[in-house]
Amino acid sequence: MSLEHRVLGGGLSLVLACSAWAAEVAAPPPPALNPLGGPAPSEAAERGFALLLEGKEAEAYKTFEAAAQKGEDANALFGLALCQRMRGQAQDAVLSLTKALQAGRQNPWADVYLAVLDVFLNDGKDPKPFLEAAAALENDANVRPYLRDRIRHVHADWLARAGRFDDAAKLYEALQYANAWALIGPFDNRDKAGFETEYEPENTIDFEKPVPGRNRPVTWFHPKLAPMNGVVGLSEVFEPPTHSLAYAVTHLKVEKAQWAVMRVGCAGAAKVWLNDREVLQLDEYNEYAPEKGAAPVYLQKGVNQLLVKTAVVEETGWSFSVRFSRPEGGPVEGLLFDAGAEALKAYKTANVGRATPLLEPEDPDLGVVMKMRAALKAAPGNALLRAFYGDQMDARKLGNKEDNISVKEYAKAVELRPACPLFLMMLSYGTQDFNQARQAAEAAAASHPDLPMPQVRLAQMASDSSMEVAAEACARAALAKFGNERAAECLKFLANAQQQRGQGAEASRNMKLYTEQRPYDADGWSTLYQQARTTRERREILARALERCGGDSGLRAIHAEDLGLQEKGDASAEYLAAGLRVDPFAIGESLEVARAWRRAGKPAQARQELEAA
Repeated sequence: MSLEHRVLGGGLSLVLACSAWAAEVAAPPPPALNPLGGPAPSEAAERGFALLLEGKEAEAYKTFEAAAQKGEDANALFGLALCQRMRGQAQDAVLSLTKALQAGRQNPWADVYLAVLDVFLNDGKDPKPFLEAAAALENDANVRPYLRDRIRHVHADWLARAGRFDDAAKLYEALQYANAWALIGPFDNRDKAGFETEYEPENTIDFEKPVPGRNRPVTWFHPKLAPMNGVVGLSEVFEPPTHSLAYAVTHLKVEKAQWAVMRVGCAGAAKVWLNDREVLQLDEYNEYAPEKGAAPVYLQKGVNQLLVKTAVVEETGWSFSVRFSRPEGGPVEGLLFDAGAEALKAYKTANVGRATPLLEPEDPDLGVVMKMRAALKAAPGNALLRAFYGDQMDARKLGNKEDNISVKEYAKAVELRPACPLFLMMLSYGTQDFNQARQAAEAAAASHPDLPMPQVRLAQMASDSSMEVAAEACARAALAKFGNERAAECLKFLANAQQQRGQGAEASRNMKLYTEQRPYDADGWSTLYQQARTTRERREILARALERCGGDSGLRAIHAEDLGLQEKGDASAEYLAAGLRVDPFAIGESLEVARAWRRAGKPAQARQELEAA
């Protein structure tokens, strides 16, 4: 019996939630890598995925590796990256996925490559291959326009996490997020009843007239600042921030009438009207993700009105975003946003007698999730498609949070192909059920003892459960077998156990090794900073951390405080203020900026920040 089984408990039988569903599906068909359309996969890629789904990971790896070396086989590169990730070869996986994205830029699966790459980037040692490829693909006319948008978004998010706010802002701006809003709220959403209640803003928008809110009359207000990434965070704007809803309105100006696609993200639920016509409803409460829903919309020449109803209960955050593109992706020419009183007046005049054409644009690109849903109707037994549909549901936070739709898809993939280690690990990392996660990881560890990922996962679960002895034992075993690079996360779990035991020097040494292997993990740097014994050492650690994770709010707060201790008050306040570009609606952080200006002896700047907040 393996060490992990002794310390975490035995039992390799995987509790599967969907056995009745599996009985309805005939014998699993071949992998069929192109149910979404696009070019037919190579024979080598088909063979590699067939081997992987049968549980023959080592043979699959060799097949993918040979095919990838012969040319630009996007599917083979994707399969190779998945194997490399399970093998703990994080940087190699980033390189392979970047090449897959470049080679498959006309393939619908490229949207999946990009989503997986977005996750893998944080575990790599060097994002440069992706950043260079992204810059080239964003200007490549051979890339599908919507895929270019998605690449630009991932690129911008990465730059923002690194603290390169100016560079990130330029990319976000090209995505045409609505950046001027008038807001009103809160209104009552207890028992989710308010979402279907027609409050006054759904009938009449009057910026001057108070209307009954949840506990008091409320009026429209115009925030002075706009988040550079388009995400309007409301958790600190309205009180109470749970079981409430609010409205947001803006106006779109275009020089000619045209069809476009509206893409909406939210935490909580959202309903959207364009020119007094409901065009999209997202009534599932989950955490924020961009572009949860998309709909073709007709923009009238001149001024158009966009009204958003955003609702929250208590399980999620509260935020929303809206952006527009051409039907195929790419920017809408001449699009401007205005939430002012003059724009409202102009809309009321212009909207009289308008009509929307009945014929919508032909085949707009609404994203890969819609394509996956259509493909699964035709091929419900395609395990690979099911697993990555679940992955997309998880990444985009679709479905109600408590329903765990993505986990059900992972479980279906496991039922169809129970020997596949990839599906077992997707289930283990995706589920919130500890026993289900442990059993999936144990099954993968037993059938594939040469893969680090299952054993790293077992160590992680022990660490997260405060089972320090078990976590240390699992971590040491994995590190002894696979080494620091392939089992890097075990260095962190080992350091946590040592810190709990008071072995500070040993914990610090292992955290240093961890940050060498995972230099873009802000939490790792924060832990290492806390373990440092001298001011000089802490500052050196913080400088290295900010080079890679300069957008992390925790690290930025530490740096700002240190600047203040060095009597650099102006620099401290300016540094904190720069971080507000990501979320100017974070009232707590705005207050910290005001305090920093006051400590620096600049009351005028402090007052200005308070007024904006």
